[in-house]
Amino acid sequence: MLDNEQIQGWVNGLYPVLAPSPVTETLYERMGRVLGARIEDETDLALLMQSGVPAVMFKRAADEIRIPTGYVLSAARARLAIAAGLRLEVEDSDRLLRLVRLYSQACLMLGDEATAMSWLHTPLRWHNGVVRLSPLELALRDCGARLAEQLLQRTVHGVH
Repeated sequence: MLDNEQIQGWVNGLYPVLAPSPVTETLYERMGRVLGARIEDETDLALLMQSGVPAVMFKRAADEIRIPTGYVLSAARARLAIAAGLRLEVEDSDRLLRLVRLYSQACLMLGDEATAMSWLHTPLRWHNGVVRLSPLELALRDCGARLAEQLLQRTVHGVH
């Protein structure tokens, strides 16, 4: 597992490039495993988002990724949705799938779940060091998710 100093060191270019690990599953397979669903491509994700992610999938993903309460749903809405077997609203589904995608990318690119979780939850300096957000916090909005994905790519490839 990486500590905050190591992650910030990679961001600042102080540590060597991560060695790529052999690909054992696709991004979609990993996302499907996190959600407990069969996902083969972007079409499956789009359909899942439009129909609303079932609350049971939300709970499964939130538990695995350790998504803090309120990031996707409030605690009260989450309890109600899970108890009643409801589906998430489209916007909540979109936010959840964005976080699942980033976590899945991190798992595949960094090599294991522990390293991915460490990277995902570690606050980093953004915007000239003024803002400190974790990649998970950054990914709550689409433009922030793109920034977090770029950081992950730069981290793995040693480009700073």
